[in-house]
Amino acid sequence: MSQFTPGRWSYFRTNPHYGPTVIGGDNRPICELNLHRPLEEVDKNGDLIAASPDLYEACQSLPLDMLDREDSIDAAEFVDHAHDFMQAMKKARAALVKAEGRTL
Repeated sequence: MSQFTPGRWSYFRTNPHYGPTVIGGDNRPICELNLHRPLEEVDKNGDLIAASPDLYEACQSLPLDMLDREDSIDAAEFVDHAHDFMQAMKKARAALVKAEGRTL
């Protein structure tokens, strides 16, 4: 898989050179949103697209290799990874807040 545009992505409803646009960490447009949809829907789509790298990072931070095993996770193992789970949940919450166009 090739790498996606680095950095934090941001959604701008107004852009002097484009319509509603998602800008990458390199300050260049990633995509321009379609204005043939209701503006509220356009804004929600822009927020979701801008949150994509954050959502991806949150998923990557989960100890998903634990799910690849046939057996279940015992309580002691869960406790051993509690910090990882908490960090992943914090990233996921922040990404969802961004995707919903809110701030913490």
